[in-house]
Amino acid sequence: MSVLASNLPTFLQEIQPYVAGRGQFDDMLVDNACSAVSKIIVALTNGQGTSGLSQAMGGANCINAVTSILPILLQSLPLRNDHEEDGPVYVQCLGNVLQTQPTMPVVVQNLPRIIFILVKAIPEVQDDVVRKSVTMRIKYACTRFEGQINLQSLLVGLSQEETNWVARVVNGQL
Repeated sequence: MSVLASNLPTFLQEIQPYVAGRGQFDDMLVDNACSAVSKIIVALTNGQGTSGLSQAMGGANCINAVTSILPILLQSLPLRNDHEEDGPVYVQCLGNVLQTQPTMPVVVQNLPRIIFILVKAIPEVQDDVVRKSVTMRIKYACTRFEGQINLQSLLVGLSQEETNWVARVVNGQL
């Protein structure tokens, strides 16, 4: 595992153009690169520091890696083609980051984008279990930061219909 940990910065640097390549590369390639990065973020932010990767890298290096790659990942989401990756990307990665690292500055700074991605992803999610989990993550994020962040700022860029849907989710009506 220490070999992977020592080479992770190089790997992230090499995969970054594919993650950021929406419009330049095939959507399937970009979606798979996003999924690969998502799985790395899960290993780095599992909340307990118990994954071999997070232990090998150490806490500060994990935070630095997530801080550098998460904003790039968020710019290429939602997924467009490979919906087999919905669970790893939306539930395991974004959901995990929201629940285990809610105070990490990169998470707080990108919270409106994370909410936007999750809401936009819902119509495309084909698996009912994943769709329900994504819905729960949206509710969690909106209620977790209630009182700390203006909830309207989390809904920037969403249509009125999407904003109303989020309100129903947060109020337990869905």
